[in-house]
Amino acid sequence: MDLTKLKLGLRTKLIIIFLLISIIPIVAIGIVSFVNSSNALENLAMENFRSDVHDHSIVIEEDLTHFKNDILFLSRLPPIQGIIKAKESKNTIEYDEWVERLHLIFESFMSSRMIYTQIRYIDEEGNEMVRVDSSDGSITQRTTKENLQNKKSRYYFAETMKLNKGEIYISSIDLNREFGEVEMSIKPVLRYATPIFDSGGNR
Repeated sequence: MDLTKLKLGLRTKLIIIFLLISIIPIVAIGIVSFVNSSNALENLAMENFRSDVHDHSIVIEEDLTHFKNDILFLSRLPPIQGIIKAKESKNTIEYDEWVERLHLIFESFMSSRMIYTQIRYIDEEGNEMVRVDSSDGSITQRTTKENLQNKKSRYYFAETMKLNKGEIYISSIDLNREFGEVEMSIKPVLRYATPIFDSGGNR
């Protein structure tokens, strides 16, 4: 009886040892495979992330180039020089005609480029001469004379007036202000501006 128990005990121990010897490599292989799989997945995720960042950066660079081209195009519109000359000669009829033309061009431009919320022509004193606003991609209204503002105290006006012909000022992203107050409907904006010169080379 004792011998039988001894054999059973020995057999049980051998089975346990055999199982341990078999399981340990399997567990070890499983751990190694898990680590390798995790590393592979992490590397794949990082590669996808880098690819996405690269693709987005290309899109952003293209957009920034479009913004620069747009602001330079707008600055060279004939009605702007017409407004300047009519203002200098104090010809109110011509002035109003050129302002109307510029309004129409700004409205048409914003209809085709629905990414903009405002397009403004500001004179050397910081006065808004022509301004068109849009909301949700549709033209809301041109700003009437009594609602045009002076932006001389705004940093982007001062910085733009320091630039040479063809140079572009790009602001940091901040909140839009109307009549000195931040708009209640929070609107982060990025401003592009370029100085305009008259025929005598004056800003």
